[in-house]
Amino acid sequence: WPPATAVPDLRTLATRFGPVAVVVLAIAVRLHNVAVFPGLRAPDGFGHFTYIWHMAETWRVPLATSGWSFFHPPLYYAFMAAVWHLLADFDPIARLQVGTALVSLLGLLHAAVSLYFIRRRFPGEKLLQLVVPSLLLFLPVQLYSAGYLGNEALSAVLCSASLLALLRLLEKPSDSRAALLGLGFGLG
Repeated sequence: WPPATAVPDLRTLATRFGPVAVVVLAIAVRLHNVAVFPGLRAPDGFGHFTYIWHMAETWRVPLATSGWSFFHPPLYYAFMAAVWHLLADFDPIARLQVGTALVSLLGLLHAAVSLYFIRRRFPGEKLLQLVVPSLLLFLPVQLYSAGYLGNEALSAVLCSASLLALLRLLEKPSDSRAALLGLGFGLG
């Protein structure tokens, strides 16, 4: 038998292999939810789809009163319209699922930003650096809404990126970092 000191403890295993396992599981759950959840059945799913369709057909921002969800900012819908065009040979539902999956996977950024914050505040706490991002990766509302059509997930990602830009600006103020912060919040 190997000496007891040669057998890694649970904490060592968790900090060594945990991050990769957590990210792989988070990706798998999001992709599964996108695949099985009918995006048009999401709250206001059909309204979001009509906005995507409008953008894909006209490449113009509609009047806010033109449709059910047309009052939302256009960035998400322009992105989804671009996916719609890029995958023109595919089934319409598959096109929506690919766009939704991409936005859902961008949601992994929330965990990355939280990890950046936690590493700065608690640099030696490897287990805490695993737990905090994991909580964000498996937040039920993010997992459940992974298959939804809607602009909220992309806006949240841009807000997380903006929080990171804010921290970086506070660490080392500069005009370019301030501009990046403004761009992030503006897009979000």
